[in-house]
Amino acid sequence: MPPPANYPTRLGDAAGPHSDRFDLLDQLLAKDRPSEAHYHLAFLAVSPSARRSGHGTSLLSHHRSRLDHVNLLSWTSTTPDAQSLHVRHGYIPGPAIQLPVGPVICSMRRSPLHGDIQPTRTTATEGQTSHPSLRP
Repeated sequence: MPPPANYPTRLGDAAGPHSDRFDLLDQLLAKDRPSEAHYHLAFLAVSPSARRSGHGTSLLSHHRSRLDHVNLLSWTSTTPDAQSLHVRHGYIPGPAIQLPVGPVICSMRRSPLHGDIQPTRTTATEGQTSHPSLRP
C-alpha cells in the first residue's frame, strides 16, 4: 500500500519542526515491517484509570478474532510495558528499537490462527496489490 498522498508535505504541516523525528521513526520501523499483506495495529490505548481491568484484553481479543476470520497477519510496535499483553494474544516480539531521544519501541507480529497466510496477489483487473479477503 503506498504512503498517503503528499505524505512529506502533510507530515511537515502536522509535525512542524519535529517532522525529522517522525521521518527517523518511519525509517526505523520500516526495517521490521512485514512485506506480506498485514494489518498494522497502529494504536492500542486504555485510559490509565482503566488499566488492569480487562479493557486491553477485550480490545485485542476482538481484534484477533477479526484478523483470524480473514486469515491476516498483524504487526504492531509497542512499549516494553505493553509487550506482555500482546504476547498473551499471540504476538511474537521482534528486535527492540532504542530511539535516539525517546522510548524503546518493540516491534511485534502475529500470524493468524490458521497459520497459512495468503500471499499478496496482483490481479490484472485491479492493477494493485491486495490481500484477497480485503478486496471489495
